[in-house]
Amino acid sequence: MRWRTALVSLCSVVALTPPGATAAPAVPLAGRTTIAAPAAAGQVVVQVPRNVSLPGVCTSAPEVAVTGTAAFVAVVLVPTPYKAGDVDVIFGRLPNGRTFDTVCTMGERRLAAGSYLLTVVHTPGTASVTLALPGIGGRRSLSGLRGVPATAAVLPAFGTPADVKATTGAWGAEGTLARQGLTATVTWLSGSLDAAVFGDCIYPPDAPAGGAPPPLRYAPGCPAGQVAMSWAVRSRSAFFASSALVVPPGSYGLGAWYTVPAGAVTDGGTVGLWVPLA
Repeated sequence: MRWRTALVSLCSVVALTPPGATAAPAVPLAGRTTIAAPAAAGQVVVQVPRNVSLPGVCTSAPEVAVTGTAAFVAVVLVPTPYKAGDVDVIFGRLPNGRTFDTVCTMGERRLAAGSYLLTVVHTPGTASVTLALPGIGGRRSLSGLRGVPATAAVLPAFGTPADVKATTGAWGAEGTLARQGLTATVTWLSGSLDAAVFGDCIYPPDAPAGGAPPPLRYAPGCPAGQVAMSWAVRSRSAFFASSALVVPPGSYGLGAWYTVPAGAVTDGGTVGLWVPLA
């Protein structure tokens, strides 16, 4: 089973347009929209003209195609104007080369019509992303996106401590948002996952364990993490999960972990995203 945590707001309302400013008109997405990624990250307001049903599964998403040398590439769509409870959607390519989307984890493979703040962000390298939305005609190319200080990072891994009998693993790192924004993790696992348990966490700036060494901070259970979630892995061979939070400015530790009582993880990792929304 695929999982996704709902987008939760730690604030009331995010104003994506400063008071008194005039919002730029949203750019309609076409049936095939190719987005040229800036050197690091860029943003533009787009319009999805109608509800779109998407094909595929979590880590085989035919509606997204990525070229370029960046190991990880993501297109993040956040409804604008944002309201508490709104849910983001992330499309992209994992470091193992598989395309993904987070729509698959929401119970219905549908992208709702409306306006979105689109952010394309990637690890070092080059990237171009094409989104194919069934039922919408035409082609469009987007370039010259407004540069933003968004970050995508493949999180460093921490291995199994010697005194732990089960096979465990964890990833984690800290990033900073200069203004209100979205933090998110994207995690994938494959191997022999019988009875495995997975979890992810976030360390806000005031978390009491925020200064603990990373292997402890991101260990199973995420000790003292303000937001910590865990699930039993239902699939025996593959797992995909993503979670997201809208948060105030500050430094946030993002991490994920797994425990496999009898088995092994042959491929896996977590990417952290820190994306400003204004």
